[in-house]
Amino acid sequence: MSKLCSPAFLGLSLLLLSSCKSQDPALSGLKTPMWSEDVVRKQPQAALTYETTLQMKPPFFTGSMPLQFTAGKALQGFDPSEMTNVYFDFGDFRNTFIYVDPRMLYSGMAEGAVTADSSGRLLAEARLLRMLPEGGGQLQALEIEEYQYKDGKVVFRCKSKFDFPMGFKQSESEAVGKKQRDYYFIWPVANM
Repeated sequence: MSKLCSPAFLGLSLLLLSSCKSQDPALSGLKTPMWSEDVVRKQPQAALTYETTLQMKPPFFTGSMPLQFTAGKALQGFDPSEMTNVYFDFGDFRNTFIYVDPRMLYSGMAEGAVTADSSGRLLAEARLLRMLPEGGGQLQALEIEEYQYKDGKVVFRCKSKFDFPMGFKQSESEAVGKKQRDYYFIWPVANM
């Protein structure tokens, strides 16, 4: 198991953040970390990894195309065709996804994420705020809240909308602070 995927590593990073404050007054009232050590420790571990290539460019992705990353997946029950995304590893950072509600785990829709760089430094966290239906009651989009950290301090916060069923970030709102980069340009919205 790599250091980035290790629950012990993620717990240590979150513990280190628990006493940090933001220098920006607009960010100072935020409760950090978003995810407790206990929640992070209980996340499923990847049983399989897939080298993934996307030909369609997510709107907030600024790297070269095609987009290539490693997807760590956990099996759901005994059916090998049912897998949930546990992490997306982009080489210089990894988004490890959080599932608290078993229904969300089974559906494959992540409730949150913890992002670390290749040396194990916590870079960002996110949590699902709400699912946005369209007129007919069908799921149209997800809204998440993102925090970004620098030197253990919150330096950026925003709300982001992701389309369904692709899981591509479409917009940002209520941004405060200085964004380091986009970590959440793609979000797990279903089992794949």
